[in-house]
Amino acid sequence: MRENILFPASRLVMGSLYKADTKGFGGVVLPTPVFWFNVAIEKGNEKHWNETDWGRIIRNVGEKGFPKGQYNNANFAWKIIDGDSVEVNMEGNKPCDHEGYAGCWVLRFKSHYAPKLFNLDASPLTLPEFAINTGDYIQIYGTVVDNASDLKPGVHLNFSHIAFVGYGQRIESASIDAKDIGFGKGIMPKGVSRAPVVKTESATPPPPHDGILTTKIMLPTANGMTYENYKAVGWTDEQLIANGLMNG
Repeated sequence: MRENILFPASRLVMGSLYKADTKGFGGVVLPTPVFWFNVAIEKGNEKHWNETDWGRIIRNVGEKGFPKGQYNNANFAWKIIDGDSVEVNMEGNKPCDHEGYAGCWVLRFKSHYAPKLFNLDASPLTLPEFAINTGDYIQIYGTVVDNASDLKPGVHLNFSHIAFVGYGQRIESASIDAKDIGFGKGIMPKGVSRAPVVKTESATPPPPHDGILTTKIMLPTANGMTYENYKAVGWTDEQLIANGLMNG
């Protein structure tokens, strides 16, 4: 189930319209770069986001995409959070503590393609790259589609065209760039190997486990990441072998 949707003007509160992420959780390289950002839509008199015009469209896609009623599950991934929530999330943060979240519904968008940027009159945006920052205001046109997953049911919020509405007070990210931390400096402990270490003291080899121990051997170019790490973010065996990350 897929529906086109024009969202109301919203504030960019996290992420970037210009820069794609190339690594996922734990630093694992993604097979395809991902553009993502969060926007905050100011609340009105509604008690729930599904009472808004845009929210009803998203709710409808979830209901029709999952006719067995999975959308009623508390873990259904609507990609929308209450910016006033005081519940601690998986990252150990409360949504209400994020700058720009309070008093808003916060929506998370993701795509493998960069958005097309426009002015409000639909003419192409001519501002220099990175001119739109967190804290500024935009309007998004895109799609909402069910993810067709019985394991993790939910919807995807995709963007295609984005109009620049105007500037807002800049939101400075408090996150740390891993490149600035200084990982890898200093003397490494004895016994460290950049390749998997195989035990040789036993004369009887361990039995194979679903073929993984005998065929899924990661190469030094995988930077110490396991086969499971790469599979978790979408890599196929063919991609791992073609990129020199796994022994064929």
